[in-house]
Amino acid sequence: MIAALVGLVAGGCGRLGFASHRVVTEAGVETGTADGGGVLPDSSTPPPDAGARSDGGELIFDAAVGDAAPPILDGGLPDAGPCPPSCDRTAATTELLVLKTGDPDWLPLSGPGLGDPWGTFFYFPVGPTLVYAFEARGLDPSVTYSLISYTDPWPGTPAIELARGAPASSGSISFDWAEHEFDRDLADLSGKIWLVNSAHMDVGAESMTTWEPANILFELSPITYDDTDVP
Repeated sequence: MIAALVGLVAGGCGRLGFASHRVVTEAGVETGTADGGGVLPDSSTPPPDAGARSDGGELIFDAAVGDAAPPILDGGLPDAGPCPPSCDRTAATTELLVLKTGDPDWLPLSGPGLGDPWGTFFYFPVGPTLVYAFEARGLDPSVTYSLISYTDPWPGTPAIELARGAPASSGSISFDWAEHEFDRDLADLSGKIWLVNSAHMDVGAESMTTWEPANILFELSPITYDDTDVP
């Protein structure tokens, strides 16, 4: 599996082979939605700590790579929508989504300075709803992707689809600002944000159906969200 992941990054294009909010591509064109589906192979069940380092430490890029992710799209995300107090992405907290090596270390294989594909999840960590947006690059334009909130254990308890769409021909995608009511806080095993192939999701059951880590962008570190509606 690690060899396959390294091949994706070192191979050049690095494109990754992914119900329902509005989806806006870099050209500003709204895309439609697609249905999920798929079958979980018997030998493809992920470990309970999928996407996390075995030592529990945070995954960070070296200073030489850069501490902050540069904008993916020239125009950026629009400053409008259900944001507190406004959808200014410079005021939002960010988390990178990248390819990882898998067990046991879950180290980043892609990202700023490492190569495509990768993405940036923008969110406000405190509020009555989770307000978020997302950008990614280096994706496969022929694949429909789902941005999900994943809670262990497999196949997601739950795995909630936050947005869905297909990239532009350049491989870039942008999910406009949206919000989701979780009615709970998010952290650690419940704070995972992934970009997955939509065909590997059962949206109605809020679960994943196929485990293909080579085709998943994992959060660099779990997000922390304080739902102010929860005591």
